[in-house]
Amino acid sequence: MEPTNKRISTELERKMDDAIARYPADRKRSAAMPLLHLWQEEFGFISDEGVRWIAAKLELQPINILELVTFYPMFRQTPAGKTHIRICRTLSCAMAGSYQIMERTCAAAGIVRERDDNGMHTPVSVSKDGKYSIEFVECLASCGTAPVCMVQDELIENVQPENAAVLLAKSKIENPKSPHPLEHRLIFKNVGREDYTTDIDCYLRHGGYEQLKKAITMSRTEIVNEVKTSGLRGRGGAGFPCGVKWSFIKAGEKKPVYLICNADESEPGTFKDRYIIHQDPHQLLEGILISCFALDARTAYIYIRGEFPEGAKILERAIEEACDKNFLGRDMLGTGFDVEIYVHRGAGAYICGEETGLIESLEGKRAYPRIKPPYFPAVLGLYMCPTIVNNVETLCHVKHIIEMGGGKYASLGRPNNTGTRIVCVSGDVQRPGYFEIEVGAVTMGQLIYDMAGGPRYGRQIKAVIPGGSSAKVLRADESFKLKLKQSDGSMA
Repeated sequence: MEPTNKRISTELERKMDDAIARYPADRKRSAAMPLLHLWQEEFGFISDEGVRWIAAKLELQPINILELVTFYPMFRQTPAGKTHIRICRTLSCAMAGSYQIMERTCAAAGIVRERDDNGMHTPVSVSKDGKYSIEFVECLASCGTAPVCMVQDELIENVQPENAAVLLAKSKIENPKSPHPLEHRLIFKNVGREDYTTDIDCYLRHGGYEQLKKAITMSRTEIVNEVKTSGLRGRGGAGFPCGVKWSFIKAGEKKPVYLICNADESEPGTFKDRYIIHQDPHQLLEGILISCFALDARTAYIYIRGEFPEGAKILERAIEEACDKNFLGRDMLGTGFDVEIYVHRGAGAYICGEETGLIESLEGKRAYPRIKPPYFPAVLGLYMCPTIVNNVETLCHVKHIIEMGGGKYASLGRPNNTGTRIVCVSGDVQRPGYFEIEVGAVTMGQLIYDMAGGPRYGRQIKAVIPGGSSAKVLRADESFKLKLKQSDGSMA
């Protein structure tokens, strides 16, 4: 690593002190990643001096900080260019031309690309004049607008190889989207609307925080029972019943209870949470606050992908607005219930999507998953306290369950798999994007051919990857007989 030899400004130290204050006084280590982000934003990379300074600030050993710098891909140990470009190379973007974009951008910027990463992170290549630097990164969660890249903290979508110079010009492309007739929008009701903004006044005009006001008139048991009745399953992948998970928190728990919103959307082909955060952040906050009240959780952390810097800023603004209206903070809405929500940025580790790996990361460590048992989060979670981890989409559904009632919500979808769910389609289709559908109401054929417009001209469907890069590949010539579990437990 290279030295910085720069003075730490009063403003930078103030920001660091604010970050440290978000965590329990005896858990300063949790602030390690926020401080590393602040240092890199200020100086461009993490130097030896930065490692030592942050370690001293947090009363840790330098190795505790260095292990994070070498584990998380977003932290750089050498200077980048004045303009830093990140090009997604995962499946949808690779199919759409990201490797050609890399070659053409390097040529336009005069960059000789480093190819030997010495077993570490993907190397950062810098132009001789220091103006530009470039690197390949993993999924940026905008697969429906592939190929995508980031210039500094700005996402650039639909970048065609022949127009790679757009990355050097930093132009932004917007992609509004209207609902498809087969959709049933609850969570995405306000996403893609040109007349909808992210500020709290707009949210309140559209009935925002009314369900929080309703929830605080209910007992905690009533809220949990409504979620149980709804049949809501976690939308993060495992599909565990949300109400059952919540019921693992014992009444009268002596230890602090924590709620973690998993916004580390990193599975290739998945890009729904980013749109919720960017276009309807208060919906997520309302879902979190209702959940906190139901669980008696006084602190919630939103663990957001490091690749979502703008999303983190949007959430921070939304939290400030909600606090100003007393929807969170001390004595929330006069209930005597104190609750805080904090945003915690990741730094590019795919494994943080796994809940115990995420908890390790939130504690300021490398994101190595814990062994279950005994480390079930609801029993031994964050700081060895009871912790509920739900993802963005799941927590947004909580608001709609309170509004509709668990029974009515359960009428959507299919028995034992209720409600709506957001599906993402990307690759060689005419209309890639996101679609919110009733669970089980749309076939894969309808999704691909009707909603996504079928294959692009001159192409034919050969295979589908239905659940991210770790899922089974379904060939076009395969047929399947689906068995559905009925409400009485029988299979049909």
